[in-house]
Amino acid sequence: MQKKRSSTLRRTLAVLLSVVMALGMTIPAFALRGGYDAASPYVDDLGRDAVNMPVTGRQELDLTDKSSGYTFKVYDDGGRTADCSYAKKDGWLLIEAPEGFVIQFAGWVNISYYSDYLTVYDGDNENADSWTLENVISYRPREFGCLVTAGNAMLLHFTGPELYTSPGFELSVTLVSESATFGITYADAPHGRVYGTERAQAGAQAMIVAKPDPGYVLKSISVKDANGDDMLPLYPSGCIRDDLDSVIYSDDGLVCWNAAPLWYIGGNRATFTMPASAVTVEYEMAPISEGLSINMPIEGWGVIDIPEEVQTFKLYDDGGPDGEFSRYNGVMATLVAPEGYRLRVEGSAEPQADREDCSLTLTDGATFYDPTLAEVTGVSESHEFGPVESSGEHLFLYFSSGWNEDHYAGFDVTVTLIPDDTYAGPVWTWAADYSSATATFSCNEKTVAIRRRDL
Repeated sequence: MQKKRSSTLRRTLAVLLSVVMALGMTIPAFALRGGYDAASPYVDDLGRDAVNMPVTGRQELDLTDKSSGYTFKVYDDGGRTADCSYAKKDGWLLIEAPEGFVIQFAGWVNISYYSDYLTVYDGDNENADSWTLENVISYRPREFGCLVTAGNAMLLHFTGPELYTSPGFELSVTLVSESATFGITYADAPHGRVYGTERAQAGAQAMIVAKPDPGYVLKSISVKDANGDDMLPLYPSGCIRDDLDSVIYSDDGLVCWNAAPLWYIGGNRATFTMPASAVTVEYEMAPISEGLSINMPIEGWGVIDIPEEVQTFKLYDDGGPDGEFSRYNGVMATLVAPEGYRLRVEGSAEPQADREDCSLTLTDGATFYDPTLAEVTGVSESHEFGPVESSGEHLFLYFSSGWNEDHYAGFDVTVTLIPDDTYAGPVWTWAADYSSATATFSCNEKTVAIRRRDL
């Protein structure tokens, strides 16, 4: 009996030892992955390598055996063709490239506004710097340009309540050797030239400089990668452009569109993040007084300081001259004329029919509360207005479409600078010996003196 108990004890100890040895082999690997399960890559219906985000839990995609240029897709849990799940979402995906690599990604999101969030961390943990790729426009996909990590890992987190489902998101991800450089080609165009950085590494900041000929301004510029996507963000640092709607948002979700077209801010320099491919810079110059326009964003309040060289330009809703405005608009703009000018505005508006809360309002001043110059609503008999003129250098525009079910071409406004005829004078004051004179002009309580010599 004692011998049997000893034999049983030895077998039990052997089993325990084997379990301990197994744990000794697996625990370090588990700790190394931080609790991540292996992801399940596959080939999608278009023949592209792909991986889906998990609805919940943590997964890892190990790409340390891949070479530079390897590209694949990351989808929500519904894959390329289906919506993401009607369930509470709290999934993580860790992507690791070989040492000495960086990771480039771009794509679109069409997830629930203010509900679902896709966060991309620039590293292998949630304490790293991150991008929040939320959908700031309801019912429309939001695209974003090339983003590049600083190292060889990125961590994705998709979260949202179970009450919402949506089309989801799609990312194109490319592995790039951090030592690789790519060329920048500058196209030729009349009335000026554009030049700048000629080669750069993926993720590096490249600069371009515009030199318009006298009498011209830079009307448009683009930096196209190998896929034809524009890499040039025409917005200040910290802001994100919605390419489908010409809307610029800050990292905290506020609109910061008042740093818009290069022609209107007088800009001649721009930077962009170099993608993992060669790029081509294309541009167009325009006469200062012809063919210039601004597409307003969907919401926000901005200031448009008009250069004296730009005597006239067009203002459109977010759909532009030929498109429909978005489902909801609430945009305000303060137009500021240069010194010595006032503003003349005329045009048309098409707010939603039978809706008073759908309107275009112009006021004589810098705010909505100044005297009204013109207003067109959904119940107005005529949708044409103007010309109306400001009494000073400020004119305020407010466009609201409410929660409209129908879409229209929202508004088409022409803005023109006119000389401020409230200038008084000149009043000439001659020197005692009549060798010189001073002309005094007054405008809005300001006095300007010009001295004339050698008469």
